[in-house]
Amino acid sequence: MSRVVKVYNSNYKVAVQPGGTITLDTGDLSGTTVISGNLEVKGTTTQVESTVTTIRDNIITLNYIDDVDPGDSRDGIPASLGYVSGFEIDRGDRLTARWLFDEQVFWQLGGTDGFGTFGASFSDGQKLPINTPGIVSNGNLYVQTGNGVISVTNTNNYEEKVFTYQNSVITPDANGNVLIDDDNVPNAKAVKDFVEYVFANEFYDTIAQGDSSVAVIDQIHTLNNVVSVTVVGNETIISTFGQHGFTTADTVSISGVQANGDPIENLNGTGIQITEIVSTTSFKVNVNTSGGNIANYVNNSGTVSKTGANEGRINITVEGINNTTFFSNRVELEDIRIQGSDITTTSSNQDLSISAPGTGTVKINDVLELPITPHNDDVSIDPIVPDNGTKIYSKPEGSAQTGLYYVNSNNTRDEFIGRNRALLFSLIF
Repeated sequence: MSRVVKVYNSNYKVAVQPGGTITLDTGDLSGTTVISGNLEVKGTTTQVESTVTTIRDNIITLNYIDDVDPGDSRDGIPASLGYVSGFEIDRGDRLTARWLFDEQVFWQLGGTDGFGTFGASFSDGQKLPINTPGIVSNGNLYVQTGNGVISVTNTNNYEEKVFTYQNSVITPDANGNVLIDDDNVPNAKAVKDFVEYVFANEFYDTIAQGDSSVAVIDQIHTLNNVVSVTVVGNETIISTFGQHGFTTADTVSISGVQANGDPIENLNGTGIQITEIVSTTSFKVNVNTSGGNIANYVNNSGTVSKTGANEGRINITVEGINNTTFFSNRVELEDIRIQGSDITTTSSNQDLSISAPGTGTVKINDVLELPITPHNDDVSIDPIVPDNGTKIYSKPEGSAQTGLYYVNSNNTRDEFIGRNRALLFSLIF
């Protein structure tokens, strides 16, 4: 039978001897004690021995400061509390675990600084790691390590989660790509391995210091392989012999692709857009090859050319002046061109001079042949008058029967005469 004590016009107080105990006993069946109003505990310790505690409040305040009492005000968590406040987990014979806010921790991140932050630790001060699959910062994420580093110690071959490896060496995948995910952060070993891979497998088109350089220009390549064909949409990956040097701003022409009638032959065309650079030797093009079989491609049958491609060359520039260029079939040094066994000037109407300054002489240790003029670029058989000296040239023979002529700076032209005719003419005249 229920018993109700009501006090209508005053407060109700249950008092015991100093230091005594008030027990609300619900019996052996673990009943419920209900407090319909607020509960205020003014002792130093509150102990709850229940197995499950359910709290409806969405925010729990620790280290509460009573705003009603003007004498109860503090600037942060006081020294008397060790400048910390938080939760502690009893672990029996092991050190307790804590999640605390520490007023004395100074931080300076992203142009902002302050004191106080959260941290997990044991009761002896040993910091604890946090087990979580991710961190959401809703902005820039800053990490302050002081004199420490960011490390992935004790992970299993972390670098192999960043780059594609084979037998502990970075090795491109079937698409020629070495990146597993371009958002992965590399560790030091991954960077070291990648640098070694680049030096061993990739080459740069320019070596330069100051305004002097050696630059390679090669915009026409043999199509080494068709890596993958279209599955959905217009996208085909192709690879070249050596580095292609293309960018997604380029368009290319592809010709000569043979695949025995396979849709791979759709690659042949002009003005083809590059949609993605997969690696230094492979790229995606906007071509539909759906239904194709890469095994049908006749290796090396295709040619890929950048739209408006320049002739392949190696340019050597010294102090800003391109003075040497190597082509596939010739070399140009300043104004001189060497092609096969021919030495010419790079432009028409230029003089080609051979000299031996001082007491030296120009020696020709073989037969000297003067072909009949004019040369391809000459406008007439007879050369123009020299500014000084004499020009010697060849054309069909005249009365002197030598075919060897001269013209000097006085505009005197004549044919050299042979010895026999010279003797004859001397007798006649």
